[in-house]
Amino acid sequence: MAISRSTARLEKSEPPLASIASPRRERNAAETKRRILDAAGTEFAAKGYDGARLGNIARQAAVQQALIHHYFEDKARLFDAVLQRGLDGMTQGIWDLLEVLGFRAKAEQKGRVTKDDIRTLCEAFIGVLFGFYSNNSVFLAMVGHESQTNREQAHRVLEENVRPLFEAIVRRIRELGENGDIRPDVDAPNLVLSCIAMSSFAFQQEGFVKALWRSDLTDQASIEKRKASIVQMVLDHLLV
Repeated sequence: MAISRSTARLEKSEPPLASIASPRRERNAAETKRRILDAAGTEFAAKGYDGARLGNIARQAAVQQALIHHYFEDKARLFDAVLQRGLDGMTQGIWDLLEVLGFRAKAEQKGRVTKDDIRTLCEAFIGVLFGFYSNNSVFLAMVGHESQTNREQAHRVLEENVRPLFEAIVRRIRELGENGDIRPDVDAPNLVLSCIAMSSFAFQQEGFVKALWRSDLTDQASIEKRKASIVQMVLDHLLV
């Protein structure tokens, strides 16, 4: 009986095995999903959605193909997840920027925005765009592939994630014009598209740009100079 009571006390005092293993399993699951997403990004970027093969992705990620189905169900959902991961860096960064700088609150309060505020917003916005395009070559290649085939799936992911952000920025620019903080005749949608185009072109068309301009596009000093030029062009267009 003494042995049984001792065993019972031991079993009662020990945490369940599942609770010990759970953190390790969670870490392993996160690492496995990261490897799958990395491999999938490489495969989709190189071959497009139609050419990508789950078997190749599994081999590159060093996992069983069944794990891809376990975590992402099928190729379509895996493709969505890779796109979403690429978008999160830009979209969340800009939402955070608008929030931190208080521009949402100022829009609601109709508070006066200074020229320094406008410059700060422009510099931060262009900075987020440069950061995104310089660090997301896989995402850009994927979007480039799918834009040529006009794949509805990629269009839907972009529309759901980027359009609300685009519309929020356009709306805020129009509010600034109505309040007299910037020129009232600014074409907000075209201005935002121009900012995106100017920030992204050298990264998306690196070979073409190098043929025109023999410069190290990855040199930090060159990047900062391009950013400053874009910011100044935008400010010259915005300010009265």
